[in-house]
Amino acid sequence: MINKIVAILIIISAFSCTREAEKPAKSELVKRLEGFFYNDDFTVIPDKSFNVADFGAIADGKTLTTEAIQNTIDAAADAGGGKVIFPAGTYLSGALFVKSNVELHIGEGVVIQAIQNNDYYPRKWTRIAGIEMEWPAALINVYDEKNVRITGKGVIDGNGKYWWDKFWGDPKYSGGMWGEYKDKGIRWAVDYDCERVRPVVIWKSEDVLLKDFTVKRAGFWTISLTYSTRVHVDGLVVRNNIGGHGPSSDGIDTDSSKDVLVENCDIDCNDDNLCIKAGKDADGLRVNRPAENIVYRNCITRAGHGLITLGAKLPGECAISKYMG
Repeated sequence: MINKIVAILIIISAFSCTREAEKPAKSELVKRLEGFFYNDDFTVIPDKSFNVADFGAIADGKTLTTEAIQNTIDAAADAGGGKVIFPAGTYLSGALFVKSNVELHIGEGVVIQAIQNNDYYPRKWTRIAGIEMEWPAALINVYDEKNVRITGKGVIDGNGKYWWDKFWGDPKYSGGMWGEYKDKGIRWAVDYDCERVRPVVIWKSEDVLLKDFTVKRAGFWTISLTYSTRVHVDGLVVRNNIGGHGPSSDGIDTDSSKDVLVENCDIDCNDDNLCIKAGKDADGLRVNRPAENIVYRNCITRAGHGLITLGAKLPGECAISKYMG
């Protein structure tokens, strides 16, 4: 059954050859969203800095830094909010949870790299391919929070090949759970059973800014926005086809969320580049939460299965796509 996705405006001006003078006036929706996100009062963070090095984080790419970084985030939240900053280097980490009134600033020269072990990502209630279930937390999580910023010219490295190989083996389609399930005639189920870590998840949160950082080598979907309101995604770079091609490495997925502006992003992935979802089949109808008031504009999409797709995957999909591979 096709779930309704309502009140969606998609603007792909990156592909327009219209001269500036010939462009139509901005719609009421665009003006409304710009009123949220271009306002100086959007996601204001207290002017206090918290350095992860002061909490014991070591940027050598080998030492696990999850606890040190989380303690820094928690200290900022306990102080009423502030900016979490990193000296340059590579920080190996499991799941991190950004709190209300906190900015996680991943500056230039900083890499937060996912540890390749599901034990470091606690299982959280989420939605996967249109169905609610437990699944490993993301590397960077915003869960039930308000007024959050994730910014900077640094890199979130999903370190995804571990999960790619778990799904379909190495080389691609040579085994893994994909091969096992295909032999049993239940290939579709591997999408749910093969748990893979996402780089960034925004879940049931409000007033969130994601700006300027790069995400590479996602183990699964790259940026997942679910059940959230007033989210601005600006200037992100997604590079998932490094060292192979991961299964379902969607770029930016907007799932049953409202008042979302995605702009100036550059996406290279191995599945949906930009995707709007609202649940799948019976579970989608049970939740009954549409995707509303969403604008995508000025984005570049490179390799991927769909420039833009609408709806859950597998049976019941409603899609408008353009193959860009």
